Amino acid sequence: MPKLKPDVKRFDDPSKTLDGFSYRRGELYCESVSLSEIARELGTPVYVYSQNGIINRTRRLQKSLEPLEDRAGIRFAVKASSNIHILSLLTKLGCGADIVSGGELFRASLAQIPPDKIVFSGVGKTEEEISRAIVAGIELFNVESLSEVELLNVVAQKHNTNVDIALRFNPNISAQTHRHISTGLKNSKFGLTSDEFWAAVTMSEKLPRIKLIGISCHIGSQITDLRPFRRAWEQLLILAKKVKHITTLDIGGGLGIDYQCPIESAALEDYGKAIVTFFKSEPYKILVEPGRSLVGPTGVLVSKLLHLKKRTNRNIAVLDAGMNDLLRPALYGATHGIFPLRSRAPGAKSIVCDVVGPICESADLFLKSQPLPIWGSDSIYALGCAGAYGMSMASQYNSRGRPPEVLVDRDQYRVIRRRETNLDLVNHEL
Repeated sequence: MPKLKPDVKRFDDPSKTLDGFSYRRGELYCESVSLSEIARELGTPVYVYSQNGIINRTRRLQKSLEPLEDRAGIRFAVKASSNIHILSLLTKLGCGADIVSGGELFRASLAQIPPDKIVFSGVGKTEEEISRAIVAGIELFNVESLSEVELLNVVAQKHNTNVDIALRFNPNISAQTHRHISTGLKNSKFGLTSDEFWAAVTMSEKLPRIKLIGISCHIGSQITDLRPFRRAWEQLLILAKKVKHITTLDIGGGLGIDYQCPIESAALEDYGKAIVTFFKSEPYKILVEPGRSLVGPTGVLVSKLLHLKKRTNRNIAVLDAGMNDLLRPALYGATHGIFPLRSRAPGAKSIVCDVVGPICESADLFLKSQPLPIWGSDSIYALGCAGAYGMSMASQYNSRGRPPEVLVDRDQYRVIRRRETNLDLVNHEL
């Protein structure tokens, strides 16, 4: 077998990047439930989330925002994790929702999120989606184009009602993150340029069914430096003081997390403190749209080793989870830590491998040159920080059913989405 040098840091301690996961007597646990037990009962791959990890992270952000009292509100970014059971949990914690589609509005309603805590963002809202949101009585539309302002007025007229809107400003600020998740640059499809913004202000003042009450800004995702946020907030304040009747500032989300040690990220408390410090003397209601930072570190994707292929210049470990289950590595080149479910397995040998999935695509690669302990046919691992943009981006590519989702609460767990069957793959075709 070739002796290869790893080029990815070894992941030994899940507690450094995950919330709710730890080793106990050589076994990886989510809270007080062994992941090996879940794998035995439900098979692999399977998503597992820590309920109390989600609660802990949400309360940390809420506590850091307390100095703003009722002027601050969390609107969870549903696209990060859209399971209705997780949304319901966040609802009970007092969060609202940031949605980007009619389907997410439907999920939010099933999770009993109050309509007056739902913000509708997104660049391509359809007339039908707008109509449903108006009927539901949502809090706010984040508007991203001049034609959307006109469409909102037309639909509101049909319903004989007025709609509250915020204009999403594009500040042309780099989020210093991956280009696919940087949304605040001038060439981005998101938001309004300065000229478009002022044209939208003028248009809003003339349209009878439009009530402009807010300005919004979201510059990107997985941001680990607070300085780009502050630069965007400065521009929001300047605009808010020039536009009449602004009561609400939606500052978006985008706070990053540690996918692998030793990346240094701003903590939830740092983010909350920065918001409070910046806006405490301002009169506006502040909406915050976290997603990844609340749920990302609270979930893992559990996957079994299928095959170990030995080549002259590399070893390839094939897992039963693929890019259809966890797309981020293929889409963003993202690195998710990998943790063996048994840290002290008898006879385990650490072998440097490329960790891949079974999908018929070369992009189906999770980790390159990663030291991986292998102890036989029952070698099972957890891909870390998979609680955000994992299951919500999963697909049925290669006609593979999507995995189940499990929510753990202390020493109990429940299936919050069952594994898809072959019949599920073709139901809409029959």
